[in-house]
Amino acid sequence: MTGEPVLGARMGTGFKPADIGPIGMLFALSPTVRSAFERLSKYVNAVQGATSSGVFEENGDFVWSYRIVDPSMWPRRQDSEFTIAASCQLVRSCFRRGWRPIEIQLEHHAPRDASVLERIYGTPILFGQSGNRIVIAKADADRVHRAEDKSLIEILERHIGDLVNEPAADDSVREKVQALISIYLGRKPIMVANLAAELKMSTRSLQRRLSEEGVSLRDLVRQHRQTLAAHYLADRKAAPMSEVARVLGYADNTVLWRALRSWDKKEPPSSIG
Repeated sequence: MTGEPVLGARMGTGFKPADIGPIGMLFALSPTVRSAFERLSKYVNAVQGATSSGVFEENGDFVWSYRIVDPSMWPRRQDSEFTIAASCQLVRSCFRRGWRPIEIQLEHHAPRDASVLERIYGTPILFGQSGNRIVIAKADADRVHRAEDKSLIEILERHIGDLVNEPAADDSVREKVQALISIYLGRKPIMVANLAAELKMSTRSLQRRLSEEGVSLRDLVRQHRQTLAAHYLADRKAAPMSEVARVLGYADNTVLWRALRSWDKKEPPSSIG
């Protein structure tokens, strides 16, 4: 309607901590960029449905990841560009005005001209990724900008907990695992032991809970890959097979082709990579 191809990203540059209430204040009071994003992920996941966000380290860098997990919500370029721009703006307003990440990763294909987005984000952008991510140098993420008022932080966290009515312990493990898969696919090994540690469960307990919900980790990884593949392979010119294989966490095109054939036969892939 506006004729502005980067409307979402431009709107994100005006984002303020107060726009997300006490969660934004918690972000603003955090001593480091790392702790700010860890808290953002914890509470935003609780108040915003159909999305997943999380943090991890890769090649010595700190990474914040965000993705809409509902496959029916597509395309979602404007949402992705807005969320990443708003998150960068939070760091600039709360920590350092001229702050720049190392790299931005976006799940959608590159537009004809990405220069405006690069100026907004202040860094190079990789498109066609398995999620939307902000890559930050570890030293930058861990730099202490302020002393933390622990009493005030505790008050805010209790208040946020009351507002969001934090999920009970018996909430769907399947949904939690799906969220982690969307964050780690193509970036980190997806193994039961790793996910169990992330969820603070034993490997046996995680396997049992998934079994009780009628699924396995292999099933969930396959389903997530099928959803991604359906979108990325819809436009073969914009998504070379080698790039799709990498995004889906496969070693090469051959492994991806085998998986595609097995899906057509309604059989699970021989490996989850």
